[in-house]
Amino acid sequence: MKHIFSGKPRYEIESLIDTWVVGINHAERNRNVMKRRYIDGITFEKLGEEFDLTDWQVKNICYECIKLIKV
Repeated sequence: MKHIFSGKPRYEIESLIDTWVVGINHAERNRNVMKRRYIDGITFEKLGEEFDLTDWQVKNICYECIKLIKV
């Protein structure tokens, strides 16, 4: 299955995240998590350390935010 961000340039991924990941709890943190994951390619484990979250929380943030993004 192709990922929602596959083949898109950095600026487009960033714009999609900034446009659609709004109006939710911890929106700014979640946008930052998404950008670090899908632009910088940081692992869930490293993101958990960086944002003081569990791996599961990071995965859940990414999953829930992906559902918000309309391409």
